[in-house]
Amino acid sequence: MNECNDVLSLCYFSEKPHVVFLQEVVPQTLEIIRQKCARYRCIIGRFSTDDEMLEGEYFVAMLLQNDVVKYTSHEVLRFDSSKMGRVLLQVQVHLKI
Repeated sequence: MNECNDVLSLCYFSEKPHVVFLQEVVPQTLEIIRQKCARYRCIIGRFSTDDEMLEGEYFVAMLLQNDVVKYTSHEVLRFDSSKMGRVLLQVQVHLKI
């Protein structure tokens, strides 16, 4: 939960970054981030085709500040050599500034 507080603090009180890269996000943390970081679009990098997230599942995510970054598309790429199911989240964006 400390990591979630760090993200919320970064997005609200300090630098207000245009893009935030996250790893090892869990469903409970994702819900909090989505609720508290409304000015950011959240892109999730996971392969499951099931919309329901599993307890203990973790994944990567990216937060894009809506006022500055225009989302175009994204793709989740596998690391074939990963024994832990790691992925790469590739996101196409345009800067509005």
